[in-house]
Amino acid sequence: MSADELPSPPRKTSWKRWTLALTTLAALALIALFLKPPTPAPVTLTCVRSTNENGQKVLVFKGTNGLPRSIHYEAIVNRIAVVPTRAKVPEPLYRNWTNIAVRPGGSVTFSLDEPPNATEWDISWVVRDDERFRTRWARARLRCHDFLWTHRMGALARPFADLDTWHTITSTNLKE
Repeated sequence: MSADELPSPPRKTSWKRWTLALTTLAALALIALFLKPPTPAPVTLTCVRSTNENGQKVLVFKGTNGLPRSIHYEAIVNRIAVVPTRAKVPEPLYRNWTNIAVRPGGSVTFSLDEPPNATEWDISWVVRDDERFRTRWARARLRCHDFLWTHRMGALARPFADLDTWHTITSTNLKE
């Protein structure tokens, strides 16, 4: 063999590279076929902005309903007591509350006022499905809970409460 001749290309290395490339492509194709595409959430609630209206800071929210039935958004702003109280069920120092019904496929925009001169406060919200309150017992429990809660009997109202998941975010975690 002279110095000008090129050595023959190795066959095994080329064959192994092609096999690895085809196996990788086949695996990616199978993963793409069997994975479910991400579906958008049927119900959303987002904080659109924080604005200042007549010297009062206001939080604006937008909610959508992609379900085939109506739902309710409930949202509340509570001021958090810095010093713990001795009461078992502390009453909030400030409360701003809203309950809005949204028709199927609709959207809604609502606002909540921030507590004045508050250092610590939080926002809690829940999305309620109207289908749950079709039975007579569910409606009776809801009426008992609402009656006891509005008359400041939170400890008695708690057993009648729904098992909804309330979501909470504190004022320090809000991005403005």
